[in-house]
Amino acid sequence: QAPALLVITQTDSQITVQVGSEKVAYTMDNKQMVTPAGDVNALKTQAHWDGASLHLHFKKGMNWGRDVLSMKDGKLVVVRDVESGGGSTVFTITYTKAS
Repeated sequence: QAPALLVITQTDSQITVQVGSEKVAYTMDNKQMVTPAGDVNALKTQAHWDGASLHLHFKKGMNWGRDVLSMKDGKLVVVRDVESGGGSTVFTITYTKAS
């Protein structure tokens, strides 16, 4: 089941994605952000555009994933590819804008 809350905000240099109560920041120059800096188990993020799709990559410890965000018929479609503990899962979440 998709989280009830998804908020995406963007500035000139950064995009922030909030899913539920968790917020993750990405730079828009495809450079890796490390939060907290210097921590070997830190959250590592990077983002880039591929045509009309926004790719958000993340890694924490041995877990990694990628969200590909695109619009289809006025709805936000998120294809999430995650790998954890040697297993891989891909699923699609579709969001409509709240009124």
